[in-house]
Amino acid sequence: MAAESGTESEAPVGLGAEVYAEHCAVCHGEDGRGKTELSDRFTVAPRDFVRAEYRFRSTASGKLPTDEDLRRSVVHGLGGTAMVPQNHLSSAEVDAVVAFIESLSPRFAEEKRAKPLKLPAETPKTESSLSRGREVYLEAGCDGCHGDSGAGDGRNAKDLSQAPTDLTRHPLKGGSTASDIVRAVVTGLNGTPMPSYHLLFDDDDFWALAYYVESLGEDRGLTDQARLGWEIEKRTPPE
Repeated sequence: MAAESGTESEAPVGLGAEVYAEHCAVCHGEDGRGKTELSDRFTVAPRDFVRAEYRFRSTASGKLPTDEDLRRSVVHGLGGTAMVPQNHLSSAEVDAVVAFIESLSPRFAEEKRAKPLKLPAETPKTESSLSRGREVYLEAGCDGCHGDSGAGDGRNAKDLSQAPTDLTRHPLKGGSTASDIVRAVVTGLNGTPMPSYHLLFDDDDFWALAYYVESLGEDRGLTDQARLGWEIEKRTPPE
């Protein structure tokens, strides 16, 4: 553990502060609280790094993310949001900015870091697994929130504190691959109505469900929020 930051990372926080100031502060704020003059333009608010409540993790609900979780979010961004991929940064810069982000919250210094939850071993994607995935989707009540077709219009959607994700619109915020979906189902999404289903399904059913959910989605190109993110970054989005 790095004495300088109290995190898992050994990366220099000084370099991280420079990277953060150049690439992150415009949206997340110099103090990391996610409030800037751009705040009103975002439909998904930038993460408050001081509160350190992260939705996309490999750890259990309520636990801090691992360094690798943060690296993944930095490098790949959050699909469809103004948090666009920072894959132009070097590995050293990514490690450093992760260390700096962690240094902004006392949680990383005070709380014991959790280990990632063990994800079920991957199983093959077949017509049979897709059919089983549909069954799991209904048996688990996913349609109650996400709707029969996955469009986020389930019978319970209007009663939730936050609208369910439209699973038919890719990219998904936490990633659109089957492995990303398995991770989200296992860990749940902190601060949302999406609970953790850790240990509630057989391994094969986790992957069957993920393959089915993956099959519902269609990449509909850049969202307005993603365009805003690229505009703020002054970078050109990939074609």
